[in-house]
Amino acid sequence: MENIQVKLGIKSTNEIAIPNGNPRCIKLDLGCGDKKRNDFPGFIGIDSYPHPCVDIVRDIEKQGLPFGDYTIDFIYASHFMEHIGDLIFVMEEIWRVLKRNGILELICPKWDTQYATGHPDHKRLIHPFLWDYWRPDKKMDRESYGIKAQFRVLQNYCEGEGVFTTLMAIKNG
Repeated sequence: MENIQVKLGIKSTNEIAIPNGNPRCIKLDLGCGDKKRNDFPGFIGIDSYPHPCVDIVRDIEKQGLPFGDYTIDFIYASHFMEHIGDLIFVMEEIWRVLKRNGILELICPKWDTQYATGHPDHKRLIHPFLWDYWRPDKKMDRESYGIKAQFRVLQNYCEGEGVFTTLMAIKNG
């Protein structure tokens, strides 16, 4: 799949995180497993299991992300979110560490496929409408769920057996 920033023609600026446009961009690969993203150099691999390519061994759902507020430019999470039980906590952590207009790129198995339902560790099904809870332009009951994080949807579509979503962190200041 083509990188979303290339596809959208977004140029590297101080406000938008582009993994290939800025060599100083801080990039995470959440739940990288044994295949950390390597199409652009410098990804920091985080996983709860110590595979050889993992840089930080950490259970994000229990321990959060080990970075300060507003410190990360770009987060990639391929086949990660469906393994998360406390999605709201993890999304709040992602939003917390992303810089203003930081990018979260997600790839998940489509909710109605064997890849979504046939894995013993999958805790949730991912539908494109799920991300509406983090969109400020949608009338959702975010407050009762404790959702404070806000994202703008740059892309959100199904193709084949996957759901492909790219979100941009919305922050004041």
